[in-house]
Amino acid sequence: MPLTLSPCTPPDAPAFTTCFLATYTLQPRHITTYASTPYAAQHAHYLAAFAAGIESQSHPTATLESHYLKVTDDVTGEWVAYAIWQYLPKGYVAEEDRFTEVKEEGEEGGMPEGVNGAMMKDFAGMTRRLRGTHPKHERRGAAGMLIRWAFPFADQGSKPCYVDGSSVGYALYKRCGFTVDVGEVSVNLDKYGDQGFGVHRWVAMMREPVEKPEVEQSAGEGDGIGGPS
Repeated sequence: MPLTLSPCTPPDAPAFTTCFLATYTLQPRHITTYASTPYAAQHAHYLAAFAAGIESQSHPTATLESHYLKVTDDVTGEWVAYAIWQYLPKGYVAEEDRFTEVKEEGEEGGMPEGVNGAMMKDFAGMTRRLRGTHPKHERRGAAGMLIRWAFPFADQGSKPCYVDGSSVGYALYKRCGFTVDVGEVSVNLDKYGDQGFGVHRWVAMMREPVEKPEVEQSAGEGDGIGGPS
């Protein structure tokens, strides 16, 4: 069945939240972070966060350009996958961006009750770029669609793309063109809980912009700008 990739709008926040939690609630880092947090509290927290993010992605005073994306099934209308791409301008400082501030538990918009605060403070930045596929829709090509969405914009501006590849996603990112490994983060999850998940690793990966060759124009063919063949 065909799939469609499209930008998210404010009414998509509930479905975005549901698809995100279906993807992440079984992952070790999420379990470690929210082991003491009821599902309802997680849902309420992320619903508020995603609703604010989708609303602010076109806000004129936002310093961080965000793009919330979804992939849906053309026949059933079901959500298949989602992603958030973010553009960090030169000199961007996350701590100065009020749209990405990580607030304390108890504050309006803050973390839900029971969250593993040490885990969130040490690795808060890792929550700001997301991509996931609903478990029932894996291996349909949605992940590749979402990853490659950013490439035309990056190439046009001669900008590199960055991702953090887990052991599961590393091979996929390689196939999509993230061929440069620029660093690695190792996290011993047992430091933050007693679930026995051990050490998990993420590789920071980069895709270099692809320069498109200019199309030469033969004499007598007019003065328009040549497009790609």
